[in-house]
Amino acid sequence: MALILTVQVGLADNDKDLGQERFCSNTEAYAALLRRCANERNLVDGKRVHEHLRRYGYENETFLGNLLVQMYGKCSSIDDAALAFDSIRKKDLFSWNIMIAAFAENGCLDRAVAVFQLMEPARIKRNRGTFVAVLAAGLDLEQGKKIHDSVHSSGLERNEMVATALLSMYGACGSTDDARQVFEQVPKLDLVCWNAMITAYVQNDQGRGALEVFHRLEMEGVKCNEVTYLAALDACACLAVQSEGRSLHKRVSEAGLLLTSFKVANSLVNMYGKSGNLEAAEEIFESMPSRDISSWNVLMTVYGHNGLGDLAVDRFTESCLEGFEPDSITFLAVLQACSHAGLLDTGVELLVSIQEDWGIDPTQYHYLCVVDLLGRSGELVKAEALINNMPFEPEEGAWRSLLGGCRVNSDVGRGERATQRLLVMSEDSSPYVLMANIYASIRNFDLAERLRSVMADRNVKKQPGLSWIEVRGRIHTFAANDKLHARKEEIYAGLDRLFVELQREGYRPDTRVALYDVEEEKKVRMLLHHGEKLAIMFGLMSTPDGSPLFVLKNLRVCADCHAATKIIAKITKRKIVMRDASRFHHFENGKCSCCDYW
Repeated sequence: MALILTVQVGLADNDKDLGQERFCSNTEAYAALLRRCANERNLVDGKRVHEHLRRYGYENETFLGNLLVQMYGKCSSIDDAALAFDSIRKKDLFSWNIMIAAFAENGCLDRAVAVFQLMEPARIKRNRGTFVAVLAAGLDLEQGKKIHDSVHSSGLERNEMVATALLSMYGACGSTDDARQVFEQVPKLDLVCWNAMITAYVQNDQGRGALEVFHRLEMEGVKCNEVTYLAALDACACLAVQSEGRSLHKRVSEAGLLLTSFKVANSLVNMYGKSGNLEAAEEIFESMPSRDISSWNVLMTVYGHNGLGDLAVDRFTESCLEGFEPDSITFLAVLQACSHAGLLDTGVELLVSIQEDWGIDPTQYHYLCVVDLLGRSGELVKAEALINNMPFEPEEGAWRSLLGGCRVNSDVGRGERATQRLLVMSEDSSPYVLMANIYASIRNFDLAERLRSVMADRNVKKQPGLSWIEVRGRIHTFAANDKLHARKEEIYAGLDRLFVELQREGYRPDTRVALYDVEEEKKVRMLLHHGEKLAIMFGLMSTPDGSPLFVLKNLRVCADCHAATKIIAKITKRKIVMRDASRFHHFENGKCSCCDYW
């Protein structure tokens, strides 16, 4: 029955009175209003419409009941959404799907999965929308695999939409092998599937896999869009492969994306910055026709990772003067820059000003930057006090930062306290390794060895140190004492000759970082064959005299390699840029940009 109703709608955004009369069929009017409230996230008016529905007896109808669930979900009023769902007398498939989607979009994982599981006893046949909704709920890997089994049983595994949802789920869970298996089973890949596979690799710092899929996409003639380029640029940033990055730069310029997309320009700044090419990063930033606050954030992050804390602070001031209001990420970027540059007073002042001057609640990550800054500056008592007095329970990052400061300053007692905390919170190897380093630095090899034995007993595996360098478009990877490279004999012979030159320039191996109780001569050989030095030697052999070298390291560069690289840069008259797990080091003329603070 089509009744003629008068419905009032809130229009606060254009200062109109709430009372605009709408004469139309009730169903169409309510549907339009509910959709509008959902799109505008207008919960107040949405509830007023719901009250009308209740008054006139329409809240239990399937069509309008579904829209109520959807509206409450979009407005993040999840309990109201659940009540609206329960009130629908005859639920159809869309009812179930939007209820799952509402829970998923609002982070209610368990409730989304519970509704999904209820569909089977309710004899509701799931469709692709059901699976897309539940797979977006933030499942863990075990849950995701169970949903995948249901997808398989439903015969929808090869559907592009469902496959894309599976790819995204596996990527978020860190299982790129499972994602790739799904990807390869899709008979007709659309661009969204390609992008999801590339993004899954990028999310898990697997830049090589991402670029391999990107190249395959190109070979198959698939036209890229902005999302494709963003993911590919992030892969280049992960690997610091400038040759590939420059090629992408040219293509996005030709596509006009540099002039129309903040995100693409920002990604280029990030890519060049993570490749150690500050000049190119700054050039892209300065050439942007307009910027948003994220553009400034990226540039400040680039400066921070390169140890240019003063420049990051200057850019922060400049952005404020130009009328850009800083956000939480802005302060995180500039605090990290202060930490890498040792700007202790500035960092502490910024932490205080986040809330006092800008009204932003500092997060634990902001505090962690200052903990790290205090630790690096030798203020370990203050660093520990800050952890204990933070307005939230310290997470493992806080204790890891403190332990890192203890390693730099050989503070055994405080390091042991931080390690005890971390061993309760973390299952990775870093607490064991850092504490063993502290013991070894004070020549207590018995305790260092005992800690390594505990690691072995608990089956904790140390992440292997790897260094890599790009030469003529190909990436060459080296581990310590590596014997796998095709030119290994030339590399080791070159290192032996270089070692003699290093000694002439005053280099003395820092055997304190050789963490085993072995003869001094053996320690020297161990240090000489670190992956960083192997990569540098290969670069010297394989590139023209005077050309710069760019080396990446997945862990923190050791003190001996740092000292040796300064002298190598001087002897060879090369600029050597090294990106380790923490920051960049620019070596030139016997000096490093970090000023030995890292």
